Amino acid sequence: MIRNFVAAFAVLAPLAVSSAGAQTVKIGLIMPYSGQFADAATQMDNAIKQYVKEHGDTVAGRKLEFIRRDTGGVAPDVAKRHAQELVVRDRVDILAGFVSRPTRSPRRTSPPKRRNSWW
Repeated sequence: MIRNFVAAFAVLAPLAVSSAGAQTVKIGLIMPYSGQFADAATQMDNAIKQYVKEHGDTVAGRKLEFIRRDTGGVAPDVAKRHAQELVVRDRVDILAGFVSRPTRSPRRTSPPKRRNSWW
């Protein structure tokens, strides 16, 4: 599972350029770093760190910047709030890291209105 996540991440990262002149790809990670699913989030986060360690923090000439948010467990309302903040305020290009189904659902129901967001 982790290998598939890293492979998909490596493929999608260069595609998520918010504008032609952008030099940084911002990736918002919304995961339960605390609570009952903390182990899965830790494994995914370690896989990302290992990828960056082995391949560097640039993909297709663009620097990767990770912004991490903790849902504290199964909390769809918290995940939705973090997703909206990451897209609107932090202007991330990719949202990733949803571990449980309840935290994935709110992101599909009401995405913030932003032209280049990946939903």
